[in-house]
Amino acid sequence: MKKNLATGLTLCISMLIASGNLYAVDEVAKNLFDNGQYDECIQRVKSKPDLQKQRDNVMLLAFSNYQLYNFTKQKEFDREFESLYDMLQENVNVDDLKSLLFFVNSSDKPAVVKSSRDLLKEIFKSMHKIDDIVKILPFANSSDKKARELSFDTMVSIMEPIRNIVNKGGTMRPIDLVYFQNKDVIKSAMENIDISAARDVLVLIEEPALEIIDSANNPKLKDISEDITDAVKDRKKDYPNSFWYSATGKQVKASL
Repeated sequence: MKKNLATGLTLCISMLIASGNLYAVDEVAKNLFDNGQYDECIQRVKSKPDLQKQRDNVMLLAFSNYQLYNFTKQKEFDREFESLYDMLQENVNVDDLKSLLFFVNSSDKPAVVKSSRDLLKEIFKSMHKIDDIVKILPFANSSDKKARELSFDTMVSIMEPIRNIVNKGGTMRPIDLVYFQNKDVIKSAMENIDISAARDVLVLIEEPALEIIDSANNPKLKDISEDITDAVKDRKKDYPNSFWYSATGKQVKASL
């Protein structure tokens, strides 16, 4: 009987997840999870049907079950986790990034960090627009280094085709200039200079990054400053009248 009830609950949650309901995590349940009170977290979410309509809270259910399995090795917790996690994998999207950041940063729960990072990978695969950069940025400052690496890898995949437009004789769009000059992106990459993709981001940004790097007067940034300077020289060699955003020297004003 209990198995049938659990199956019914999982099926109901599956339908709600797929329907794309509101995203508002229950702070009480979130704090219970954060404090390691996993049974209480599950009870909190299950006791309020409205909470189960929100994918944030379904994540709390899934990862609370996962933590209980890790602590007890009882298979029923693992089965419930796997069932919920499979549904999350099928439906996770960019609207879940804020919730995932909480789990990715749960450094005292390494199994949860790894599983939430896998969900993050699925979302990042769908992010291709330049304005997605600011949605990725919080993960570039995550406590989890692998999440930071994944973030900068994704930034490179978005920014590289745009830089290649200039390298092949073209001009960036006004919106591209906004994000290539984003100081938060530049500073985050500077703070993660030990990550190769972060270095790549700075080279792709080029002159806007060089200005901030040189003004920082940090000896640790000398190598990346030289790499960017070399990239500028290569561009100028191919296109003497170019700007960092235009091979032809066309004047463009940054705008969204």
